[in-house]
Amino acid sequence: MNHAVVEEHALDAKVLIFKKKRRKNYRRTKGHRQELTKLRIIDIQGIQKSEPVVTKKPSKAPGTLKVVYKPVSYGRIC
Repeated sequence: MNHAVVEEHALDAKVLIFKKKRRKNYRRTKGHRQELTKLRIIDIQGIQKSEPVVTKKPSKAPGTLKVVYKPVSYGRIC
């Protein structure tokens, strides 16, 4: 559970949208201001993190190799 307090409601900076169609005398300007809410986090409660479990990977014996075959593509064949 998180606890927060609303500090203020505000408006972001204005973003201007300008549309124009050349040689048609068409110009439109529109503005937009996004609403913002500033929060102050007081307390954060939740699931306690457990210690990570470390697992050992089996080591390969010296002298053993893994052979991997990959298909080779020579472009598009129709």
